[in-house]
Amino acid sequence: MKGIKSYFLTAVGVAVLVGSFMLSGAYTSSAAPPPATQDVRVVNTTTNPVPTLAQGTTNVAGTVQAAQSGAWNVGISGTPTFQVGNTASNPVFVSDVNEPALHPFQARGGVPLNAGSVDATFGIPVPAGKRLAIKFVSALASVPTGQVVRATLFATIGGVETQHNLVMTPQGTFGLQDDFAASQAVEIFVDGGTEIFVEFDRSGAGVGAGGGSASISGYLINMP
Repeated sequence: MKGIKSYFLTAVGVAVLVGSFMLSGAYTSSAAPPPATQDVRVVNTTTNPVPTLAQGTTNVAGTVQAAQSGAWNVGISGTPTFQVGNTASNPVFVSDVNEPALHPFQARGGVPLNAGSVDATFGIPVPAGKRLAIKFVSALASVPTGQVVRATLFATIGGVETQHNLVMTPQGTFGLQDDFAASQAVEIFVDGGTEIFVEFDRSGAGVGAGGGSASISGYLINMP
């Protein structure tokens, strides 16, 4: 009787095991396979774009709208050339940097004609970095009665000194002196950093004393 009971329990165990394998196989074979990977197409319009994040170098085409945040600093690279396109009815106002009225120049000097001397000279310096345009010269000299006097202006332009004779005319006798004067318009240019020299020469072998003076007027020109 015990042998029949053991055999029966063994048969039941085998049946349960076989049934478990059959159910497991049936469940595995009936399970659906995982879906395959597919591309997704986004059809948003330009009025409803999809936000993106650029990585690396991105080319932007068309019109880009940008909003200012804080102060903007704009720099110019190199030395660009600009062309002004104003018309004659809407001109661009300019200023002449060498306008004579903006850089006037005038100076005066004098020198004595001591007894025993037949000539005397004085100088007027011209500012460096400029060029002087002399437009008018006047001179006055007094010498003992009976003597005559002449005046000469020396100016350097382009490194070369040149003399300019002033026309001295008698003005009459004043006391024991005869006066001579010159007043004339000129156009003489002088290098900056040099001196204008005015020289007075007289007759009479240096007898007695006299003197001379001169004034110049013009304007300065800026030099590069």
